[in-house]
Amino acid sequence: MTPTPTLIDFGLKLRPSQLVLTSFTGQQIPLAGEADVSVELRGQQKMLRLVVSKLPPHKPLMGREWIGPLQMGLKSPAQLNIQSYKPKLHDIRNDIHDVYGFDVLALCETWLAPPVPDRLVGVSGYRLFRRDRPVSSSLPRGRGGVAVLVRDSLSCELLPTPVTGVAGSNLEIIWVLVRTSKHQTVLVASAYRVPHNTARQLTTDLDDLECQLQHMTVNFP
Repeated sequence: MTPTPTLIDFGLKLRPSQLVLTSFTGQQIPLAGEADVSVELRGQQKMLRLVVSKLPPHKPLMGREWIGPLQMGLKSPAQLNIQSYKPKLHDIRNDIHDVYGFDVLALCETWLAPPVPDRLVGVSGYRLFRRDRPVSSSLPRGRGGVAVLVRDSLSCELLPTPVTGVAGSNLEIIWVLVRTSKHQTVLVASAYRVPHNTARQLTTDLDDLECQLQHMTVNFP
């Protein structure tokens, strides 16, 4: 069986990186280094930083610092672990537009329940997409839950959650496709997993996330 080629195999020259990155479980991710690479997207070409981990097979990492230079189409997208949406709804309604000007706000740990109607927890000028923790879940009720707020002026749609076949996953996730222009779309997701769990459960949840991400990037490039 032929091993999968890595970036290092293709001769990418790395310099030492000063970044300190941690995993979902708080463990430090060892880094092989970083390099500036030429990135092309929809007719744009930029030199951007690529960080490479020491974890096999030397997976490349990129973050939010790519979004601005590549003009991926959203003004100030943001993510917030809100830990109970309803008590903070007044602040969100006051600040999301006038103070921060977010086009998209992804939320996790909303702690909303399916019986709560959208009209009671909506935000003026934004569409609310939510996926509450189902009553049938084996996880504690009244916790978890994910949501995405998208500015009304942007065309958007809720996408079906891919069925990956990964058994035992506790991943909570919602996918929204946002159209920022006639020829440009952005795929937005808000995901949550219970942080205190076994290594096996962590692996299962991340396998589910990876399978969903592969499905979405293939079907909504």
